[in-house]
Amino acid sequence: MKKAGVLAIPLIVFMITGIVVLSFERKRPPDWRVELNDYIRYDQSRFAGGTRVQAITAARKPWNFSPEMSKLVFGKSVFRTDNNYDGTPGGSIDLPYPPEQVWCVLLSRSDRFSQNSTNEIVFVAHHNDQVWWRDWVVHQGAAVQADPEFKQNIALIGCDELLEQLDSTIVSLKI
Repeated sequence: MKKAGVLAIPLIVFMITGIVVLSFERKRPPDWRVELNDYIRYDQSRFAGGTRVQAITAARKPWNFSPEMSKLVFGKSVFRTDNNYDGTPGGSIDLPYPPEQVWCVLLSRSDRFSQNSTNEIVFVAHHNDQVWWRDWVVHQGAAVQADPEFKQNIALIGCDELLEQLDSTIVSLKI
């Protein structure tokens, strides 16, 4: 009976520790969302307004994402980026393509002085070199989002829903 008590106490402590760790893990945002939040904070520091998330969708075909779809790459990563949120390039390893996961995000940026609003699509992508390194980075989309090639690329990776959202946002801004 004494042996059972000696074994039960560490088992109970282990189970309680596991429950506490799992409860904290459930509250933590996904890694892609943390990277997106870092990008939004950096973006807001550069412009005199606010940046809001209008829509988010997971790419159904992330393997079709190519370097040509990305204008600039942001992130504090081991992979080479154009900006690690302090204005300097980051990382030293070339980004491996295609990424394993891609989240397409429609952002709305407003200027509080002129009351103008612009839209931008960014891609939060999980790159993996299949050996050691894996990390999330943010790819800025093309500057001209009315371009048919840009829309074709969005559809190619499976983020078609975002195009409908982008078109309805553009129409509502013109009215």
